[in-house]
Amino acid sequence: MPRRIPDYPDAYAGWNLISSYGSLLSFFATIIFLILTIDLFVAKRPYLEVGTIGSFFGPNESSHTLEFILSNPPAFHSFNQLPY
Repeated sequence: MPRRIPDYPDAYAGWNLISSYGSLLSFFATIIFLILTIDLFVAKRPYLEVGTIGSFFGPNESSHTLEFILSNPPAFHSFNQLPY
């Protein structure tokens, strides 16, 4: 859009509407993010602790992955074949 024009022609009305909807979407997404972040710190729920009933991965399922089985850092050539 041209700058320093107080009234834009009707040709820019559609793009202005799309821009307005995009800014509203960004505003509401930011509000939802802030509400969820505040809830995360206030509620003190253990979201990702291994072995809890409310765990994201289920009870003790995440402790059986290669990330937790191998030492850190993993040894060079830990496997002859890649595990499934």
